[in-house]
Amino acid sequence: MSKKNIYYAVVDDHEIFRKGIIAALADTPELELAFEAGNGKELLNALAKNRPDVILLDLKMPEMDGIETIKELRKKDDEVKVIVMSMYDEDKYIIQSMEIGANGYLLKDAKPEEIKTSIFTAYETGYYFNDLVNKALLKRIVPKHKWNLCSIRMLD
Repeated sequence: MSKKNIYYAVVDDHEIFRKGIIAALADTPELELAFEAGNGKELLNALAKNRPDVILLDLKMPEMDGIETIKELRKKDDEVKVIVMSMYDEDKYIIQSMEIGANGYLLKDAKPEEIKTSIFTAYETGYYFNDLVNKALLKRIVPKHKWNLCSIRMLD
């Protein structure tokens, strides 16, 4: 784990979810809450005063949703890591999030250990790709090349 404390923000329109994430991360002293916000506009306003290292961001929120928030955020800050946390497991949401600048994607039913791992990994390496993201991206890439594994021969 990183020696430096990592500051994180939780952005979700459901306060109970935000509080649950914060409580789940409270036993890890290297992770410090920078702030919490209820939507993308609140996040962008809070960034003027306090910049987290990692943002846990919901996709579906009122006023400014996660997709619009990532787009606005990336115009101003390319360094902050964004991990989308959503209940949507469809490839289209995962791929769109990654294409516009998210650094990872978790389902909201992720275990606290995976959330912690995603924060540390995204902070240290720039991304966190779990099986969900890997499969979505692989499905996107493989059909374009139409690999035919039966036609590949090993050369002596």
